[in-house]
Amino acid sequence: MNDKHKRAFGCFSLQDPNDAEQCNLVAQLNAAIERYLDDFDLDTYDEENERRLCPGCKSTLSGNGLSSLLSSTFVWGLVHGEGYCSHCGWLCRAYHVPKHEGKPIIEDGEPVVNVLPYKSLELKEE
Repeated sequence: MNDKHKRAFGCFSLQDPNDAEQCNLVAQLNAAIERYLDDFDLDTYDEENERRLCPGCKSTLSGNGLSSLLSSTFVWGLVHGEGYCSHCGWLCRAYHVPKHEGKPIIEDGEPVVNVLPYKSLELKEE
């Protein structure tokens, strides 16, 4: 699993690297996460300022710390976990209180909200 996927969603790790069944299960779970994350634009993360940018208008969707929270343009939609950028309407999915190594990620005393913008706004007929 690459670093962009780990930052966006986390990953599963082994408790016992010698357990073949566990190794297979962890590999399957991580592969499923990678397939799931293929629908999202993970290149919009600003490493220097630790924030997720909107692919459409480059405004701050989410990030670590109070300043990112106050400047966030993400708005929750009507469907659980879905929302959009209030500046340009780019569609996103959000996870409140993501975890790293089983513990909630906390910055400045508040849980981090991880917003993942979808790759494209285009609807495709299948």
